[in-house]
Amino acid sequence: MAPESVIQIVAGTALLCLGRRLFWLFVGVVGFLAGMEIAGTLFRARDPSLVLTIALVAGAVGAVLAIVVQKIAIALAGFGAGAYVVGALLRHAGAPPAGWIWIACIVGGIIAAVLILSVFDWALIGLSSLSGAFLVTDTLRLRSATATLVVLGLTIAGVLIQGRRRRQSSSTGS
Repeated sequence: MAPESVIQIVAGTALLCLGRRLFWLFVGVVGFLAGMEIAGTLFRARDPSLVLTIALVAGAVGAVLAIVVQKIAIALAGFGAGAYVVGALLRHAGAPPAGWIWIACIVGGIIAAVLILSVFDWALIGLSSLSGAFLVTDTLRLRSATATLVVLGLTIAGVLIQGRRRRQSSSTGS
């Protein structure tokens, strides 16, 4: 398995289980995903290690921003996750690549950014679970019907795990 695939599966699993608890991780992984997408489009034929380096730098910048400029980073992460999830949904639905997909991703990103700022905890849990589920599933390159079931199962598992941790931290006052 390629190093970037291992990183993507580990990052996806971390998002599923710890996205709310470690929001900086969520922002960093979204930055990594955006970096992979952009660098992959621009530099894929030239050097795969350059794509990975750009993605890691984008992820690190996102994580630092999450700590320093929390609200802005959260809104940007919400936007990025929403756009990623809409794009993944359209790919899984078999939508042909077209210019309108970017518009759908931007609208999904805006909705997710507003949602994450409004109901932060549950939006972060939902978006990090969905993002993690799609990241793991896309990395494993599963077939359409199987991928849908795996995404659904992983998303539910992520929401349950993070929801339980949220309730535990609320009851202990931390």
